[in-house]
Amino acid sequence: MRNDQNILSEFVIDTLKQNLNVMYAQIWREGTRTAEYKRMPVKTRLNTWSACKGVVSCAAGIAMDEGLIRLDEKLVDIFPESVPEDPGSNLPKVSLEHLLTMTSGLENSLFFCDWEERYTTQQAVDSVCCFELP
Repeated sequence: MRNDQNILSEFVIDTLKQNLNVMYAQIWREGTRTAEYKRMPVKTRLNTWSACKGVVSCAAGIAMDEGLIRLDEKLVDIFPESVPEDPGSNLPKVSLEHLLTMTSGLENSLFFCDWEERYTTQQAVDSVCCFELP
């Protein structure tokens, strides 16, 4: 019987043969990660351009249909543990709709950066604090 790491290794080899660009994959069984593939050795944000917009839109639509989220929910209410002491005037206004429509007021891209701070969630929240919504 093949173990999960072997299954994942075969998957990765197959994707490479097909010139597919898989950066990360996992196999989970009963709540436990049993195999993992990382193309990059450290956590890295990469720009996927528009590849994930459809997936995120579908997931958001399903979550809305199931009553799990609302477009008018504020980011500070969804992730209160990530709100800085001084959230500024913009962050409390940012809603899920702003994020889904890419209108949160974020001035600079968080991708293709050379400094480590850009790779932390808190830094992304801090960036949104600084810019006024249109």
